Amino acid sequence: MMSEPFLMMGKVPNSFSRSLSAMAEPPHQCILSGPEGSGRHTLAQILAQALVCQEPQAVRRPCGQCTSCQKVAQGIHPDVIPIQRFLPPESKEIKVDAARQLRQDAYVRPNEGRCKVYLLDLPLNANAQNALLKLLEDGPAYTAFLILTDQPASLLETVRSRCVHFRLTPPHEEAQAETSLGEAWLNALCANSELALVECVAKFVADKVTRDQLEESYQVLSQRLVEELIHPNPKLTIPRAKLVALTKLAEEARNQCAFNPSVGHSAGWFAARSWQILMGSGAQNHHP
Repeated sequence: MMSEPFLMMGKVPNSFSRSLSAMAEPPHQCILSGPEGSGRHTLAQILAQALVCQEPQAVRRPCGQCTSCQKVAQGIHPDVIPIQRFLPPESKEIKVDAARQLRQDAYVRPNEGRCKVYLLDLPLNANAQNALLKLLEDGPAYTAFLILTDQPASLLETVRSRCVHFRLTPPHEEAQAETSLGEAWLNALCANSELALVECVAKFVADKVTRDQLEESYQVLSQRLVEELIHPNPKLTIPRAKLVALTKLAEEARNQCAFNPSVGHSAGWFAARSWQILMGSGAQNHHP
């Protein structure tokens, strides 16, 4: 049973760029990092629901209403598996024996969902991490791994490079980190207006926003959208499934900043894709 809150931010490995831009479903290998109260477990629940949701249209997952989503929320879905299943009682660390048991279990198909989702919310020692590397890189397509940690530096680089990394901060710290650029994106999305998004892009270009500043704006926006998932604002009318899709889009745009030197091109692409998601048709165009 997931007991504490959780959320997203970070670099997207090339192997996941296509799936993220297609908005098919969340990535199957994720690190959710942040201090206590940052929302790691809440986000984990949302991602797990999206991965096993029975809603036929991917852009509407998680629906929060189907049997699978309800079971995840209650902590009783047979295909959402806490690492504690493979550990002795009172264990404080994931050791290699548990990693090997998980690895063996991963090759048994799901009981009732599309995916088997493994929740790893205890520290992984180095041997356990090494035992999971091949599974993270080339495991069955129906498996997903959510690694929750408050010390991401303790994870091996070989593990981090195989995962999408969502860095979370508590709400009060996140508020201090907000920038006017990230808020500009959020305001344009909240306006639910294509014109507002276009004006946002035009302002970024006119103000000669740098690539680093644009990348930061995507990071701030992603954090703010995740905060909305964890602590919904009744004044924000964007449905949860679209918030998830927009958060993934912001992460992809942030990652692509390293390869796209044009601020106008990146911001324009992000605005167009955001509008498609808001209009319910955001599952096709890939980033150039």
